[in-house]
Amino acid sequence: MMDTQQTRQGIFYALGAYFIWGIAPAYFKLVKEVPPTEIMTHRVIWSALFMLGLITLSRSWRQVRSVLAQPKKVLLLALTALTIGGNWLLFI
Repeated sequence: MMDTQQTRQGIFYALGAYFIWGIAPAYFKLVKEVPPTEIMTHRVIWSALFMLGLITLSRSWRQVRSVLAQPKKVLLLALTALTIGGNWLLFI
């Protein structure tokens, strides 16, 4: 069962995500002159850098290596990455 701190942290993260998704349409309207592929490239690069930072801060590299050693999970991750990428591109 989750403790109170984890619950608060989860609520904070959820509210942050809702806020970001809420302001995203306004942001994309401001950058309508920029090609969608350039926006997509930035999103992929910055998301990857952010993810690498989080993995490093949480000291989870051992778990990442463990998952990457399992071909079925790597395939599933690749499929979900393509799905998210498609969603991002359609949203722009």
